[in-house]
Amino acid sequence: MESIPTSAHCAASDPELVTAFRSANRERPMQKLFLSCAGITKCAFNQPEGLTIWRLEHADGQLIATNENAPPNIQNCNPNASLYLAIDAAKLHIADRADVMLFFPQDELLHVYNGDIASRIRGGYRKTDKKPYAHADAIRTIDKSLDPRGIELLARKPESKEEFESLYRVQDAARRIYAEETERRLER
Repeated sequence: MESIPTSAHCAASDPELVTAFRSANRERPMQKLFLSCAGITKCAFNQPEGLTIWRLEHADGQLIATNENAPPNIQNCNPNASLYLAIDAAKLHIADRADVMLFFPQDELLHVYNGDIASRIRGGYRKTDKKPYAHADAIRTIDKSLDPRGIELLARKPESKEEFESLYRVQDAARRIYAEETERRLER
């Protein structure tokens, strides 16, 4: 009997495994979550803050949900940390037992979501060099809420024209909304 690949076998850098994973798991819905953050990191004059825009689509590119038109929600945290808050917000719209491909410009999440929930738990939410992930508590919280629903997250780089367009759309929206909100705050 041929073994069916699981999300644990699907590394973000191996498109052949991702394709095999998709074809072997047709009964599970496939969705795509595009994320991008804008903000500032901590420096001598500013506290860190971040705003993340997300867009959830069906595998065919049809929009499921987005926060692009929601009131801006700038978080008092590092912009990368705001990505985890966005995943947490988007999970309300993810179908149960779905396989969700994550797309974002930050490499940090590629390393975190290159396997399934069980592999992150087994690894103790640590990188291969045994250091804990920078946002291990946020990752653990997301995993605890997704695991009972059977949702798996897998990060990868965009490959198709449509995936690049969706990622660029959220990147542009994040920068634009953050700039508008910053300008609005300065006018007050």
